[in-house]
Amino acid sequence: MKILSVFNMAQDAYNVTLALRKMGADASLMIIEGSDVFSTPAWEDGAVNGNVGDPLKPNQESLKNWRRPDWIIPYPKHKGLKYIKGLKYIRFIKELKNLRLIAKRFDVAFCHASGIRYGPTLGVPYIPYDAGMIRYLSMGGEPMNPTVGRIGKISEWAYERSYRKAKNIIFTNPDTYSRLREAKLQEKLVFCPFAIDIEKYKPIETEPNSRFMVFSPTRQNWGEKGNNRLFNGFKQFLGWESEARLILTEWGQNIDLSKDYINKIGIAENTSWVKPMPKPQLVRMYNQADIVADQFNLGCWGTTTPEAMSCGKPVLMHYSKEDIHRCFGSLPPFESVQGSGEIASQMIRYLEKSERNKIGQACREWAIKTHSPEIAAKIHLRVAEEAN
Repeated sequence: MKILSVFNMAQDAYNVTLALRKMGADASLMIIEGSDVFSTPAWEDGAVNGNVGDPLKPNQESLKNWRRPDWIIPYPKHKGLKYIKGLKYIRFIKELKNLRLIAKRFDVAFCHASGIRYGPTLGVPYIPYDAGMIRYLSMGGEPMNPTVGRIGKISEWAYERSYRKAKNIIFTNPDTYSRLREAKLQEKLVFCPFAIDIEKYKPIETEPNSRFMVFSPTRQNWGEKGNNRLFNGFKQFLGWESEARLILTEWGQNIDLSKDYINKIGIAENTSWVKPMPKPQLVRMYNQADIVADQFNLGCWGTTTPEAMSCGKPVLMHYSKEDIHRCFGSLPPFESVQGSGEIASQMIRYLEKSERNKIGQACREWAIKTHSPEIAAKIHLRVAEEAN
């Protein structure tokens, strides 16, 4: 059976395809040329030369060191929409034809991110891979604002059509179960954890910190991530550990808002900013940190939390115990926190190195148990067989 993953968001499809191939499956990946760095396999592999510039519109010269395997199929980057006598999405129709020609070479297709909307037109059995897209669609309730751009009515229709016509839907974010259920899709749902390479994301030796270090690689988006909750919690924590450092990543919609707020509440001197970094560098930063802070609003995690856990680090974040237990059958070793007092309390707890080490080791064990690539690959193989 020949398997195709259509498009790659946040390296989800790339990591699953790697896992499938390691298990002997004939799996390929289609990527959009000129994508943001977070959708470019070179970013996961660390094959970056020089400054990428804007991570959403990167300097492509910096990514040319990466050698594309022959099982990765490049697809021309979309150049926007054309409007001819009021008829929209002429380019959309052309894309459908091109995608169909490629997809017809395969037996089944997993459709990621914007690729979901193309599923019914590919001419082969397909499975939508929902890594949170349902949050931005009205079919599951009041939609959230998307990270980039907007979803027009025709695209919304195409997404819903794809979900409705699919035999099964893979979903990766436990908090989206309720939205998918409200959309009356629960009979189709198959939960699949993010595939985390536990041999890449692992504890490594780093220089000891002279000051307690909290690292948050999460993008600045207060609505989704609740970054302000972290800032307020860190402010309280400084009353216990005045020399502590907070390292933030300079990307997202609310960078200026975050910087202004950090100045306003008086934690700027303890705060540093770093640019988004390729994953091998990120692994080192996870290991350098004493604890890692993720997100505090959605009630679940993306890849940051299991990556940090796999590196043996305690994580600060909010999760819904009900949603997480439904999908994983157990809860992670760290406590869920959301309010600034709770966040500060856990930071104080982790001042003790022995406590950090104990929870960190348990986190790695839980990440291996729940997020190993083989787990995700086996689920994909089963769903692919059922689709044919």
